[in-house]
Amino acid sequence: MEKHSPLPDWRSRLAFPGIVASCRVRLARNLQGERFPDSIQETEGRRVRDRICYTLATLKPFSQGEIILVDGASQSRIMDLREAHLASKELAERGAIGAIAVAEDRSMSVMVNEEDHLRIQVLRPDADLQSAWREACAIDCLLESKLDYAYHQTYGYLTACPTNVGTGLRVSIMLHLLGLGLTDEIEQIFKALDRLGFAVRGIWGEGSEAAGHLYQISNQQTLGETEQEIIDRLYNCVGETARQEQNARMRLVEDQPDVIMDCVARALAILRSARVLRSDEALDLLSALRMGVEAGLVGNLEPAVIDYWMKAVLPGHMEKLAKGLLETRARDRMRAELMRRAMTEVQLIG
Repeated sequence: MEKHSPLPDWRSRLAFPGIVASCRVRLARNLQGERFPDSIQETEGRRVRDRICYTLATLKPFSQGEIILVDGASQSRIMDLREAHLASKELAERGAIGAIAVAEDRSMSVMVNEEDHLRIQVLRPDADLQSAWREACAIDCLLESKLDYAYHQTYGYLTACPTNVGTGLRVSIMLHLLGLGLTDEIEQIFKALDRLGFAVRGIWGEGSEAAGHLYQISNQQTLGETEQEIIDRLYNCVGETARQEQNARMRLVEDQPDVIMDCVARALAILRSARVLRSDEALDLLSALRMGVEAGLVGNLEPAVIDYWMKAVLPGHMEKLAKGLLETRARDRMRAELMRRAMTEVQLIG
């Protein structure tokens, strides 16, 4: 098995405004001769962590960014990294053996001693898997030139979980699927994706809810396919799913305008008047407003502004705005106040 298959020959990218939210490329790697993080002792884990962090500090993307030790970071800092999809819940629980390297522009990170010794991640605010893959592959090659990876000539890269063995590649694209939810077609779509070998998860990955009607679609198979084949299959599958969402929205506007208008009007009314708002509720309401903007039902509001607020209403970002820790109830009150101010000039059209 070749260590890296040729880069995909991309001729276009997904272009569905308001539907495709972001994409991620992730590579799982481990060091030869070292036990996996789940079974490693703390002393060994610190040694592996320090070795990897020293190597990461020599690489340009991270030498100009920052390297954070989990046991030395505040809860709000870790929460902020999780909300930016740079870190995971599992990494936050690693304590003394965990670390994360983050690029200066926060477009990539390497988690150290999460489920595997290294989790290389590259994020994009669209569906440009081409550049994400190229960048992840470049970082992977640099690390492999300095670290001895656990690799088998037949099976490929060896990982803690058997489902990642082979390429160790997980690619995902985040989609906004409110239209399919309103037309009650979403479960049918999810079943079809499962039959095709794709996983559908909520906004925070495995085990999470689909806050804001955002869903991650990712490959489940990493063995027996090249990186190009994995990426191409996901790209084609997500393209069809996005088209189904687009069609669902068009049918709603043409055949059931009262349904979509009611959804948008209720969302705006609550955002304008609520005194307490949970983050998941705020995401759902902003999601409805986002679709209203795309459908031409909302004025004085740009999609980029909604995208900003869908990040700013999250707990970690709220604490950054407040410049300190907040109790849950205080966050909910502050979130509601911010939304009331933000929606003052927003108008319904029609």
